[in-house]
Amino acid sequence: MNIKPLMAIGKLLHTQDNRITQNPMFCVQEKRRRVGLDSAYSDHRCWRDEENDETIFDDDEDFNPQAVGDLEEYGYVDEWFTVMVAFTEAGCKEYIRQNGHNLKQPRIYVESFNRCPEMIAIREALMELAASNIE
Repeated sequence: MNIKPLMAIGKLLHTQDNRITQNPMFCVQEKRRRVGLDSAYSDHRCWRDEENDETIFDDDEDFNPQAVGDLEEYGYVDEWFTVMVAFTEAGCKEYIRQNGHNLKQPRIYVESFNRCPEMIAIREALMELAASNIE
């Protein structure tokens, strides 16, 4: 069994910035926009122009409130969804390098493995392996 990749992960766990988080889990997230909400229940607005098959969003750089006219008004919300989890930030960066072309506005966000003894045990084992310097 080749343990060198596991030792490399363990070394990163010892040296990476954990962003002030105990037992961090690094997440690749992408932004998704949910459109079509009742505008009375959303802080953001968009207008649908069926004739030109276009949606105008209030956060668009070219947004012109006068151009809206009598188009149908909707609300929308931007939400972040986790698409991949890794033990290290480097693992997330590698995922984005390989698959970022399939993601919309990806970011790396840190959550915690707290209250998940299985993942904490694996994380600690990786760190112990790296500290032992077994070849």
